[in-house]
Formats: sequence, structure tokens, C-alpha cells
Amino acid sequence: MDVSTNLLRTFVTAARLLNFSRAAEVLYISQPAISVQVRKLERQIGAPLFEQIGRSLILTPAGHLLYKYAERVLVLFDELGGDLAELQRMCQGPLKVGAIATVGVGILPKLLRQFANEYPQVSLRVLIDNEPEIAHHVLEGQLDLGIITGSYQDTRLKSIPLMQDELCVIVSPKHRWAELSFIEPWQLADEPLIAREREASVRSRVEEALASSGTTTTMNVIAEMNNNAAIIKSVEAGLGIAIISNYVIDTELAGKRVRRLRISGVPMRCSINLITLEAKHVTPNVRAFREMLMQVDWDIAQEID
Repeated sequence: MDVSTNLLRTFVTAARLLNFSRAAEVLYISQPAISVQVRKLERQIGAPLFEQIGRSLILTPAGHLLYKYAERVLVLFDELGGDLAELQRMCQGPLKVGAIATVGVGILPKLLRQFANEYPQVSLRVLIDNEPEIAHHVLEGQLDLGIITGSYQDTRLKSIPLMQDELCVIVSPKHRWAELSFIEPWQLADEPLIAREREASVRSRVEEALASSGTTTTMNVIAEMNNNAAIIKSVEAGLGIAIISNYVIDTELAGKRVRRLRISGVPMRCSINLITLEAKHVTPNVRAFREMLMQVDWDIAQEID
């Protein structure tokens, strides 16, 4: 069976998303091209890989089996490319980076541009997701490194502090707290709160900070959203208040559209860390990207155009 890595990469992307249109967007090719490559792979495998059930696309038994092995093959193939580059002592081939939205949406694109300018032979692959997913992909070898809040509790991961962030309460300019600098923890109980999804690191940091300060306030969560920009827009519209990253507020240029304040007696600072797999070979790509991150002035990084 002679199967190219390009076909496997297309299949794995489509299998992970279970949506040919979204897979086409991720791979920067057309949807018909996805369909052609999948059909070609099915002929080579000798079995159908996807099945349409109503409006849902699912993997067949053969598809599930191929997906399991194809992911391993691609990880090994990418590692081979990295090792060959190590022999040549130059940065080239793929670099797979994961980041939480706090960093990934605002600051990371500017840093990626800088890295791409310095190392044009490196192809960047970026995943923006929540902390558990980023850590999982690093542990599975699907990401070379990740940027998350705090240090994920797994001894297989190496964690390096990059910067300090602060969580702030944001309210609408028309809210009764709009002119305040601080509120008391108990005041949160009666306020409708727009929160990130439970898997998001910022949500767990808020709950941990309130608990560690001895606060027994139960937050009145009226909505959960997985997008920071949507949360800011909802606060601006008066739907409720929110507690989000100070970097996010600045990145979204939301300082004039919402008001930020702090919770009295509750420290809300947290560390943004770089994580890598301790036992994994450090390629030139990873080493160069890590060194760039360690040299960044993160306060200035937000302002780079």
C-alpha cells in the first residue's frame, strides 16, 4: 500500500473535524480537492473511510482504524523531518504551536510573523484551544510546544514562565460599578456573570482565586461563551459582567468600550507558561522559537504593529 503523507494529512484533518469545508479552510485548499483526495485514499485503502448519516459526517470502522495509525505516522514523519534538520543544523519543516486564546488571538500572531521572517523555511501550524486540550496535544506529540496559564500538573511536561497576566472584572460603561476601581467579593453573588466555558483556564483561575481568599461567593453564571471578543461585546451590550484577562481587554481594544475593575482582597495575577514534553528531542525549530519567546518584552509585544 503506497500512501503519500499529503493524503494522510488531508484525511487526518478531515477526520478530526468531521467537516470537509472546515478541513479545506484549515489546509488552504478547496472543498472539492478534499473530496478528491479522500476518494483517492479510499481507493488505495480499499474501503470507505467516511459515511454520511443525515447531515452528520462520521468515520467508518476502516476510517477509525486508519485515523489511529495515520496520526502516529504523521507524528513520526514530522519528527523525522526535525531530526534531519538537526543534522543540517538549520531550522526548516513544521513547527506545531498551541496556545490559549489569551495569548493566541492577540500577541502570538505578531510573534509568529517575527519568527517567520527570521526562519522562512519553517512551516507554522497553530492551534488555539483551551488549556487541557493544549496540554493533551503536547503530551501526545501532536504539538511541539504550548502556551498556557499556569503549570499543567503532569510530570512529563516541562514548564517555563513567560509573563504575568491579571484577571479583571469588566462591566458596561452604563453599569452602576462603572466609576469604581474595586468591588467586594460578596457583590459578585447578585450579578449576572458571563463566563468562559468550564474547560477554559481563565474560569478555573477565577474560581481558585476566590476560594483561596476565603470567599464563599457563588457566582451567578447566566451565559457561557468560548470567545473572548463575544464576551466583551455582551458586557458592552449590558447582558452581564465578566472576569477576563487584562491582556485580552487590551488586545481587543476594549478599554473604552467596557470598564475594568478589581476585586478587593482577591489577588488575580496568574503566570503564562511555555510547556514542552520533557522527554521529547528538542529540534532546532523548537529551540529557536523557545529562545525568541524568552527574549520577548511581553508588555511591548501587545503594541507591535
